[in-house]
Amino acid sequence: MLAHLSMLKKYTVGVIGAGNMGEALIRGMLNSEQTVPVRIVASSRNAAKLRRLKTLYGIRTTNFNSAVVDICDIVLLAVKPQDMADVCTEIAPHLKREQLVISIAAGITLKKLHRILGAKAKLVRAMPNTPALIDYGVTAIFASPSVKENEMQLAEEIFGAVGISFRIAKEKDMDPITALSGTGPAYVYEIIDSLTCAGKKLGLNEQLAKELVMHTIIGAAKMVMQTGEDPKELWKKVASKRGTTVAAFDVLRKRNFSKILQDAVRAAANRSRELGRIK
Repeated sequence: MLAHLSMLKKYTVGVIGAGNMGEALIRGMLNSEQTVPVRIVASSRNAAKLRRLKTLYGIRTTNFNSAVVDICDIVLLAVKPQDMADVCTEIAPHLKREQLVISIAAGITLKKLHRILGAKAKLVRAMPNTPALIDYGVTAIFASPSVKENEMQLAEEIFGAVGISFRIAKEKDMDPITALSGTGPAYVYEIIDSLTCAGKKLGLNEQLAKELVMHTIIGAAKMVMQTGEDPKELWKKVASKRGTTVAAFDVLRKRNFSKILQDAVRAAANRSRELGRIK
């Protein structure tokens, strides 16, 4: 039985597919002192990447995914959705019933993972987003019935090392969550870029425009978080009759800006479901 995360140093954590997100989790666990380098094992098809991880973090590395499973208590599957079936088929013969397996692949359901790894496998499905790279990520977590409460807390705190985590009750919510928070940073980046371009075209220095936009977005998000007010009510506090905000939103509403964003999230959710059907 796995202990709570405060006892993580007693267990070995494996990261299969140590790309950007895998590395973020490694760094987060080490920086938060939840574990020590010797207790982390990473695998990747990229030999140069493994050498860099070993040099930078002092962790153990291997070219073989099966070796990770052979020596680890917790296995993080940080591979692309289209590679998940092959990786799971490779490690399935090595998996032990008491091991906790955590997948961060978009769209891949627990049903699909169970089909390859076994019905009794202890599986957790998580959807972190890329701000985890700077320890400001958001992760949604769902677990199979075989996962005990202390093991669920373990998964939550692993992702808590790189931001905040939310436990969800229904797996079907993972697809819209993937579309909303998983893809979400990209929406914000597009808005930052577009507003910066607008400021530049109006004569502002590009760097100044970008700084103004970034801090405005941070401030607006903090207003929602700290006041607890409905965004629509906060909008009213910005807008004044026949003012600049109303002029701007006359254009956005004529172009159906809100519907465009909602359609984009729907398309991302649909793609998440499609990824789950990839064999």
